[in-house]
Amino acid sequence: SLTDAVVEICWDGSGSMYGGKQKLSAQACAIVEDGLKGLVPLKIINFTTDWSNREVVHYLVKDFDENDRSINYSLSYARSKGFNGGNKDGYDIRVCTEELLKRQEKDKILIVMSDGLPSDYNSINPQDDVKDAVKCARRKGVIVIPIFFGSESFRNEAFKDYEYMYEKNIINAAPEELPNRLVKLFEALV
Repeated sequence: SLTDAVVEICWDGSGSMYGGKQKLSAQACAIVEDGLKGLVPLKIINFTTDWSNREVVHYLVKDFDENDRSINYSLSYARSKGFNGGNKDGYDIRVCTEELLKRQEKDKILIVMSDGLPSDYNSINPQDDVKDAVKCARRKGVIVIPIFFGSESFRNEAFKDYEYMYEKNIINAAPEELPNRLVKLFEALV
């Protein structure tokens, strides 16, 4: 009752998430959703790029004011949608930052849940774009927490890139560790 926070999860819906990662990331979102329902406003968007139209697409999984206890929006969404396309993380972080800044709550928390590096860029360096978006969000008072997951070899290879883009608060986990890691994160934040 003393928490004055709002949370948005920016959830990677690209093709590399299809299958087991989609299922495990949905379970992680579902745990956060159930844990925060009625306590902290939570919005979840699933982002991808539509390669045929060359545009970023955000699917609304759960809006801030949707709190029906009989529905878990994350699990329902993941069962009905096959993830595909690419990801343009810098753009998505900027959109979520602007949504959070419209909220009245004091603490604004953005969780970026992704299994890979940004993949759908043509003319600019994707890592620089993400780094710039994260710095901008933090300058505006948004707490940015990247959750970076995948195989151990992938995480070892890509960690320096994530560190470059996000600098701090990085949660580095195997996909099966996601649900427990998110519970611990929210215990600390809330």
